[in-house]
Order: sequence, then C-alpha cells, then structure tokens
Amino acid sequence: MTITKHDYVTIHKAIHNDANDVSINGTKYHIAKRSNGLKSVKIPGFGTFIEQNIEDNTEYAKKAKKGDKITWLVKDASWELIVNNEVINNK
Repeated sequence: MTITKHDYVTIHKAIHNDANDVSINGTKYHIAKRSNGLKSVKIPGFGTFIEQNIEDNTEYAKKAKKGDKITWLVKDASWELIVNNEVINNK
C-alpha cells in the first residue's frame, strides 16, 4: 500500500477535525480514541498516526497547547511529524 504525504495530511486533518473515519485509497479507517483521550488512526502494515498529547512536558506539547495541530506518525523504528498540515521527516 502506498501512503503519500498528501494522505498524511488528510489523516492529520481528520484527526484534528473530529471526524470518525478517514478514507485513504478507497479504504476507510476508524479514528480511535485511546484510553488517555488521544485520537489515532492505525494503517495496518504501515504505521499509526497519533495526535500530540498536550499533557507531555515537551516543545511539541507546548505548541499544541497554544493551538498548533500536531500529529505523530509512528512506524517500526522511525517517526514522522505533521505540524499544521506540514510533514516533517525523521532525520
């Protein structure tokens, strides 16, 4: 399955716009609410998109508290970040 940077932003927007589901490449994925209240989308065989926890004591949590929309993409041993619709790669 190919997931593009455009798809990342589509998922990011769905998480932050309180959607229940998001469609990527014709497949619908549920936006789950975790036990800590954070929203996430799992794409089997690819990775999991998770909104930033504003309760963390990090730079990104502080930005999210101020209103920035932040989503992490966690894949195996790497990550990527989407901040206000911009994809930031793990370097």
